[in-house]
Amino acid sequence: MLGGIREFKNFYKSLVVGDSFYLNALGVKKNVIDYVRTLIQTGRITPIKEEVEKIFTQDCHDRIYNGEIIAPSITYKKIKA
Repeated sequence: MLGGIREFKNFYKSLVVGDSFYLNALGVKKNVIDYVRTLIQTGRITPIKEEVEKIFTQDCHDRIYNGEIIAPSITYKKIKA
């Protein structure tokens, strides 16, 4: 996946509800991270639950699901257009 915001927004627009995508947050620019956070907080994407539960401790789950913490690398699912 490309690291710039324009490329990411175009990629995101190409997804349909139900599509999943993997994001390596270490390989993208800060404005992409901020956009991903906004998408999570507005309920348009969500991290895959099984990955969150497998990788992170229980006390981090809410912070991952509300976008406070952006995982270094995880799969997200588009849940709303």
